[in-house]
Amino acid sequence: MIKNKICAFMSIFFVDFFYLYAQQITLNPIVINKDEMEAFNVIESRNSEYGYSKSVEEYLEFFSELDLRKRTGNGLQQDISLRGSTFQDNKVNINGIDVSDPQTGHYSLEIPFTRYDIETIKIEPNSQTVNFYIKEPLGKGIFLEHMWGEHAFFNTLLALNFPLLETKNRLSYEHRKSKGDRQDTDFYIRNLSFSSFWEKNNNKINFIFATTQREFGADSFYSASFPQEEEHINQKLFIIQTERVKENYSFKSHIFLRRHTDKFILKRDDPSFYTNYHTTYRYGYESKLSFKEVSFSFGIEKEKITSTNLGNHGRYKKDISVRLKHTINPLSFTINIVQSYYDNFGWLNATNITTTYTLKKNINLNFIFFRFWRSPSFTELYYESPVNKGNDKLQIQKSKNYEVSIDYEIFEKINLKTGIFFRSQSNTIDWIKENDFSIWEATNVGEVKAKGATALLNFKFKNNLIKKILLNYTYLILDKKILIMHQNMLLTM
Repeated sequence: MIKNKICAFMSIFFVDFFYLYAQQITLNPIVINKDEMEAFNVIESRNSEYGYSKSVEEYLEFFSELDLRKRTGNGLQQDISLRGSTFQDNKVNINGIDVSDPQTGHYSLEIPFTRYDIETIKIEPNSQTVNFYIKEPLGKGIFLEHMWGEHAFFNTLLALNFPLLETKNRLSYEHRKSKGDRQDTDFYIRNLSFSSFWEKNNNKINFIFATTQREFGADSFYSASFPQEEEHINQKLFIIQTERVKENYSFKSHIFLRRHTDKFILKRDDPSFYTNYHTTYRYGYESKLSFKEVSFSFGIEKEKITSTNLGNHGRYKKDISVRLKHTINPLSFTINIVQSYYDNFGWLNATNITTTYTLKKNINLNFIFFRFWRSPSFTELYYESPVNKGNDKLQIQKSKNYEVSIDYEIFEKINLKTGIFFRSQSNTIDWIKENDFSIWEATNVGEVKAKGATALLNFKFKNNLIKKILLNYTYLILDKKILIMHQNMLLTM
């Protein structure tokens, strides 16, 4: 009895230790606000000691239009659904760079950074993108946190900021483990990252390296028929970003590499029954030249997989885009057009139009349109198991998202945003099965339509105890028209 009480107490107890020798360092909480022109929903860091989450990924639960679907806690493996989308439909970006996993969307939200490394999270439901921005290193300082709990839970986080020559640097390490609250839910996670930032005469260079190692019992993660699953994951991420700013223009470029390995055991008590090894690479380069109202960019990227189950495959993608941003009072608008050539799928187009019309000083009317596409993952194309079968004939999935909203500043410290949205999706890719005895197959299942409404009420306060109260509500309706061919029989559901 005493032991249980001690475990319960330790599960909510944590110790923070600060050693400060240059400037104050705090672990920042999460606040949601709105970037009006770009129509982003933003989860942003603030200098306060309030707010807590065990993992970076769990911060996403603060947003009502996003459904964070957990197989387990602690950010171990979670999927994103934005306004009713499937887990595979959404992109995950780091500092604006798409690092979504080409093998399967189940691995896209493995963020190899600690909570201390994240500055801002931007959620764009219309482009179905979640963007994590990495905090610039501070001059000097150390942050150390420990936590213990029941089921042999242990967590430690260390962040060290230090100068080196003309650069500011941060080294962060996190170790989290537990025996699990039931059989086959044990895990351990190690996150390690290094960030180095140099700036001089309007020139910037940012280098980021991050890695995460995760081993866990995956109780019924992928199949209820085989609950004793096990998975071993290792991810490495390299990013180099440069920026040169002049009076009339700016030039930005980046190069990145994401390497992901996965060892999957279907029956952990009998690895010889079914074990797969996968290694995926995603790497590329992009440059962007921006003037006052127009910008141009070019990028090239490759996705590659080596797998004992899916085989060896690779595909290139080349992008050319132009972006125009202009204001003619009371109207402001942004148009972004991206033309892509994707191996096996040919030329593809993505378009974004964002407009804001100022009705009064405190009332803005917004219209947003996104047209974009997504390719099948390597798992959807080639995977085979006792309960799943891929389909190498899958076509590109295409989506159109619309939103109309109003921003109303009721008083100086009270803001209301409310609107309606609609999504039309064709060639939807999903996993289906004919009956309870058949296997799951990847298929272009047909058309999906999503519609709904959102409302966000934001109260700001001047006192230190309560800085902001935010109420966020989303209403969603999904309409599916699915056409499936089986042996010359047309089935409509």
